[in-house]
Amino acid sequence: MICKVVLFPDIFEMETDKFVALVKFLKSADVKLDKYIDKGQSCEDRNYYGDIARKQCIWDIMKMINTDNSYEINGYSGDKYESLCKMKINDSLAVKYMLFLIDNNIDFIVFSKKCTDYIDIAQNVIKTIYDPYVDCSNQIYKILSSEPSDVFYNAKFCDKLQVYFKETIFGVSTRERMVAITEVGVEAATRNYFFKDINLTKKNSSNAHKRVIFSRNDSKQFYLSLDYESGGFELFDHSAKHRGQYSFDGELVKKPAPNTHKIIL
Repeated sequence: MICKVVLFPDIFEMETDKFVALVKFLKSADVKLDKYIDKGQSCEDRNYYGDIARKQCIWDIMKMINTDNSYEINGYSGDKYESLCKMKINDSLAVKYMLFLIDNNIDFIVFSKKCTDYIDIAQNVIKTIYDPYVDCSNQIYKILSSEPSDVFYNAKFCDKLQVYFKETIFGVSTRERMVAITEVGVEAATRNYFFKDINLTKKNSSNAHKRVIFSRNDSKQFYLSLDYESGGFELFDHSAKHRGQYSFDGELVKKPAPNTHKIIL
């Protein structure tokens, strides 16, 4: 899947270490930036991506966009096609470009800082990534590798998630711990192309024992079950045989225990 990656100008105002981390993340994920908003900073990485934008003729596209100070986003609300929201864009090239993508149903990913006015206004329309290492709004898998070579073939993009998880659960209540396990578990599973299997989750859950099962449809059928005791995943193969307990960053924590760990397929 090819997506456009849009970095908003205000993201350059973030701390240097966070900006560098973001650029490194995009590079390590082998992201091909189809379009990019350049603010003209003199940083080497900014210039690198700015050159990509100019080569992609972003300015020619901008000529087609309405130059008014507001832009109406249309879309489906239920079964009715209507205006979802209106924005004040103040001749912002970045916002006009984003709205152009929305209006033309072009799939894209937005990276921005939190509390950005024009993102907040359309938060029900636009999914935005504020921290690519932790909160990816279920979008990051679109630009990661789609050729699996292992169970956790995007484990390297989950190392910060594991750190975040350990920091989050320190000294919290049992309920808060379970919330954190679910939050980080869904994100880690999605980055490795596992998605919640509603039927298997219902089949393996009870009032006394909560289970969340993820499945991935490929040549090597595997299943993940969230481990609500210690955090992480229990891994099962296509025959429901237990293959071990793993942390959220894909590290083997405990060896397989097929006699005590089971799921129903």
